Amino acid sequence: MEGKGVVAVSLPVRIFEKRSAIERICDIWSTGPIYLKKAISSTTTFDKMKWVIAFVVSGSHLSVDMRKPFNPILGETFEGFWPDGTKIYCEHISHHPPITTYLVEHPNKLFKMYGSLEY
Repeated sequence: MEGKGVVAVSLPVRIFEKRSAIERICDIWSTGPIYLKKAISSTTTFDKMKWVIAFVVSGSHLSVDMRKPFNPILGETFEGFWPDGTKIYCEHISHHPPITTYLVEHPNKLFKMYGSLEY
């Protein structure tokens, strides 16, 4: 192993989660329909901000896992929806650095999020 970096070491498959990192995004944002609807129906700016922050923080515990997710491949896409009909679309657009773009849309156009995540 002399002269080889840690990248040359093969890892056993059992340490990986069954899904890729791009699929975890849906889990992390799974509370979106609950909190974002409350933010929309709030009357004050302060209450709206509280619900948006609650949404952002609520899924953070789901991103911590002992197993490593599979790295998404360049061009990999993921489409999903939540029980209320909210749709999420993700695409992995860059490998180094890893960047994933996303679009989240409520079916009644109550909210829409889009942007990119850099891990």
